[in-house]
Amino acid sequence: MEMRDQLDHLLSRYRQSCPEPEAGAGFTPGVWARIEARRNWIWKLQVYARGLVGAAAAACMMLAAIELSPWTEVNPLYTKSYLEALDDDDAPETLTYVDVIHHLDGGTEIQ
Repeated sequence: MEMRDQLDHLLSRYRQSCPEPEAGAGFTPGVWARIEARRNWIWKLQVYARGLVGAAAAACMMLAAIELSPWTEVNPLYTKSYLEALDDDDAPETLTYVDVIHHLDGGTEIQ
């Protein structure tokens, strides 16, 4: 019972030191006015930063969805194997640099 009496005494002292606010017509606007007075430019910067991060995340997800969608065309170069790419490539003797090498070596040009 002694702890209960101490708690009651503590709560009664608290009630005496903190009077109850009067709930009138100007109570809520007054509370919001005090809250707005405490907010400064750092708070506004945080709000803008959160919005910017949200917009960036949405843009990243949209671009990822577009990139991974089945409607995008796949480049056939990326779907071939190494041997298929070599097989489709032109023969080395028909390349332009081979003509230059043969000309520098004194050889004849390949037609």
